[in-house]
Amino acid sequence: MSGAQAVGVLTKATDPGEIAEVIRVAQRGHRVITRVDGTLDDPTGMRRLTTRERDTLALIGDGDTNAAIAATLLVSFSTVKLTVGRLLNLYGVPTRGQLAQQAMLMGLDATAVRHRHARPTARPQR
Repeated sequence: MSGAQAVGVLTKATDPGEIAEVIRVAQRGHRVITRVDGTLDDPTGMRRLTTRERDTLALIGDGDTNAAIAATLLVSFSTVKLTVGRLLNLYGVPTRGQLAQQAMLMGLDATAVRHRHARPTARPQR
């Protein structure tokens, strides 16, 4: 057995669906935070993400490179690299592929991100 140890508890009043989610999250090697009443407190980390982090994660989930993400979000390549690094640390994963899996689990929509960040097209002059 590894050196893992419990850092919290789930009460018998915890919803069975939440217990299953705790197990799935823990199996992926993520920390699970529970509230005092034993219910999950944001197992996906969605509420902890800034808008930029959420948008970046959605685009990673769609397979975008850092350069493509920078172009879509109108930020520098360095900003994207820093954001990706924060996401890797937040979810405790070593690869972009695992971040992409997280984006899918969270149901993030890259199309909506691209639409929200689309530059207005110039209208032809009459």
